[in-house]
This record gives sequence, structure tokens and C-alpha cells, in this order.
Amino acid sequence: HEYEAACYDDLQLSDLDDAIFDCEALPTCEPTCNGPEPEVIEMYSFSAGCHLEWSIHADIWTFLLALVIYVCMNVSRMWMVNALSQLHWKALSNGVFEYHGTCTLRGEPDKCHKDDYDFAQHIRDKLDENIRKLKKKSYGQILGCMLVNVPWVIALALVSVTII
Repeated sequence: HEYEAACYDDLQLSDLDDAIFDCEALPTCEPTCNGPEPEVIEMYSFSAGCHLEWSIHADIWTFLLALVIYVCMNVSRMWMVNALSQLHWKALSNGVFEYHGTCTLRGEPDKCHKDDYDFAQHIRDKLDENIRKLKKKSYGQILGCMLVNVPWVIALALVSVTII
């Protein structure tokens, strides 16, 4: 590499000026400003006001969207936990069920049905019917869990287009 010869000059041989600043060497300054310009101040004031208004609106909408997301997700979570516990009732149950019915003073089921009425079969049929209803309701809640999240997902998708 070739370097300039001036880079290798001995600093002791060069002539350095004194580092003390001489204020007297500066020319005098004549002010040319007539004060604030109303047009410029108006323009910047209007711009600052618009920016403040936009910021307030953005903060309000951000809060409201966050609140909607919070509510939807918590409703969805509650429904999902409820639906899953109902679908898996066998694992969560001790196998004992309670029913309400009428009986005679001797504790026998009320005989308001036909003579060939099988009370135990009737209870089993009602239990099966209620379990089927519970499963249908649970699947409906799972569908509801998914649907309750659709509004905030769409809202975020629409908002993200303007942000990005």
C-alpha cells in the first residue's frame, strides 16, 4: 500500500496554531428575524391538534378492541371448559345420579302409568335421553367457542391492514 508522504510528517516540525478561541475574531451578528410567523405557527398548531385527536381516538379504539378480545376469549374459555367437562362426564363422575320423582307413602313409584310399567327401565331411558341432550349441548358450546372468536379475529385482520 502506498501512503501519502504527508501522513508521515513529524508533528514537531509542523506549525500548530494556539487552541484558545478568540471571540474578537468573529464578525458581529445583525438579527434579521421579525418575530414568530403566524402562518407557520398556525400550520404546526393545526398539525399537532390533529395528531393529538388521532392519538386519543386510536387509544380509545385500542382499549375497546382489547376489551372485546378479552371478553370473547374468556367467554370462549368458560364454554370450552364446560363443554369438555360435560363430554367427559364419565371420567369426572362417580357414577351416582340423582332424580326427582313421585312415590306412594310406602316408597313405591307412583302407579299413574300402565300396569306393565317398568320403573327402572323408565329411569334408564330418561338418563340416556339426558346424556344425549348433554352431548348435543356440549357440541353446540364447542361450536359457540369457535364462533365467539370470529368477530375479534376479523377486526384484527381489518385493523392490521391499516397498521402494516
